[in-house]
Amino acid sequence: MNSLSGDALADATFAEAGVAMAGPAPHRGEIVGLVFAVSHAEGAPVSSLQTGGIPIISRQIRQLHALGLTRVVLALGTGQAGALDHARQEAARDQLELTVTDSAEKLTETLAGRMALAIDEGLLVDERMLLAFFADTSLHSAPRPVLATRDEAKTQSAGLAIFPAGTLTRTLSSGVFAKGLEAVSASAVQHHDLSGLDDYAPARRRHLPMVWLPLRSAADGHAGTAVLIESAQKGCLDWPARFFHPPIENLLTRLLLPTPITPNMVSVFVFLLGLYAAWCFATGAWPLALALIIVIGPLDGLDGKLARSRLDFSPYGDLEHVADKVVEYACYLCMAAWLSAGWAWASCALIVLFALAEAVQGEFYRRVTGGQLDDAGTIERRFRLVSGRRNTFMWTLIPFVVLDAWEAGFVMIAIYSVVTFFFMQWRFITRLGQVAREASPIMAENLRRTDYAFMKKGK
Repeated sequence: MNSLSGDALADATFAEAGVAMAGPAPHRGEIVGLVFAVSHAEGAPVSSLQTGGIPIISRQIRQLHALGLTRVVLALGTGQAGALDHARQEAARDQLELTVTDSAEKLTETLAGRMALAIDEGLLVDERMLLAFFADTSLHSAPRPVLATRDEAKTQSAGLAIFPAGTLTRTLSSGVFAKGLEAVSASAVQHHDLSGLDDYAPARRRHLPMVWLPLRSAADGHAGTAVLIESAQKGCLDWPARFFHPPIENLLTRLLLPTPITPNMVSVFVFLLGLYAAWCFATGAWPLALALIIVIGPLDGLDGKLARSRLDFSPYGDLEHVADKVVEYACYLCMAAWLSAGWAWASCALIVLFALAEAVQGEFYRRVTGGQLDDAGTIERRFRLVSGRRNTFMWTLIPFVVLDAWEAGFVMIAIYSVVTFFFMQWRFITRLGQVAREASPIMAENLRRTDYAFMKKGK
């Protein structure tokens, strides 16, 4: 699980979700997360319902931790021993301070002088909604509790609440302890509508409907798992990853969610399998090597889907992208080594250098603009489907290997890499120029003044 400091983790989470802070960043050390384990449904505790491979109470605590909160208060009702065990495991896992309250009086005393962010024990809530609610700092000093709603008619049951310091009175605390956030709806509260949020998810690179699903049964938990897996799918992919990989990834994700297998374990397995495929290229077993790389395609997306569905992130997750590049470039080097000819090494250099240059300029664009170059517009997204990358390179090789024309296939992907780089170089310059014009009048004037003569025609 992510071991970043509270503030650093929250800042990264806000940035990834594309949620802007409304006002100065909250002092997260002074804010506590409030989770409940008080209700039963179908004879079982609501807090222990499984969704996304983990109990819903574990998910709530992980979401609070992702906001940078380091202290969690658990309102514990009767018959909730399992929920207490789950909460303690999560607190130990994330190095959180866990305070257990078993009465309204203790809850009031524990939250005295502190602001609390509460999540209903059975609510499967979209991270973007939770982030937007928490990021609006104008709500942190409201004179009464604030309930998040999804429509102006306020017909949705309460699922999120902010209790500014001093607003959780003993009377309100008694109702909350008995019924959870449902009790808050009947009190004098301020409502905050979350229905108008932009549904574009930057981390997924696609528009994604918001999730707000109250869980009250095992069937609800299964439905929540399906929603989480579908929501974990990224957009803006090459054609194999878009059309062939998702069904396989989803099936494997569903199978692995309830197991102790972590995303990092999957990443390591895929990395080792990739190195073996590279070795097969080096020894001339190209059909086997190619088959392994094709199999690796959907496995490579499995770790990310598993992490996003289970909220099981690691500070080492970004190294998976480095490992992918190591395997990819090792395959090209091993192909060239087996072909053992000057033209093969030249082709290998073209593939690796242009692919690396395209990746570097894309990363530079992301660092400068906060967005992805291949998701910058319609042209980029359409080209992303067919652009030269490991998946498309390897699928391009298939007919050449079948026809025993490996050398021609290797040259073909070298040409593919060069074309991809220069196309994306054009889009890089174009998009960066647009960003410069929007960001600075001085840059806009410089670009206008230094336009080449042929570019000024028709302006």
